[in-house]
Amino acid sequence: MAKTFVISAFPACGKSYCFNNHQDNFSMLDSDSSDFSWVKDSEGNNTTERNPDFPNNYIEHVKQNIGNVDVIFVSSHEVVRKALAENGIKVLIVYPNKTLKSEWISRFKARGNNDGFISFLSDNWDRFIDEIEDEDYGFLKERLNDEKSFLDLRFLYGCFDNSMGNLTCLWAN
Repeated sequence: MAKTFVISAFPACGKSYCFNNHQDNFSMLDSDSSDFSWVKDSEGNNTTERNPDFPNNYIEHVKQNIGNVDVIFVSSHEVVRKALAENGIKVLIVYPNKTLKSEWISRFKARGNNDGFISFLSDNWDRFIDEIEDEDYGFLKERLNDEKSFLDLRFLYGCFDNSMGNLTCLWAN
């Protein structure tokens, strides 16, 4: 059974980048919460109706995959973080420093996010970061402090090579 790191990362921190570029090094899931938070139509597409089973269905997906892959990337939504904590899942949260708002807005644009998404995150930037910093679910937190910071292969290797000191064994599920 694999040791699994569950990494909850703020948008544009590199979850999808890692998933798409480092599958040769680690087995990973990029578990997009939108696949679980909306009711699907007959063709499997998201509708505008919220899934009443969310976030429980998302958490069950995470629990079913712990031990099967090295890394599970998950959403940083507050409701998801709370549900992960309530289910006793150890999580590493990765998020940007509040001072990096303009860099992150540029990242959202560069990756093709729509204006509604960008406005929503821009308008709620300070609140979202403050919530992560102020909550005490017992999660390990990693704040990205410069505009060149993102999840990458070096970061992932650090999770597994004991560079986190004695925390490596404590934070893997």
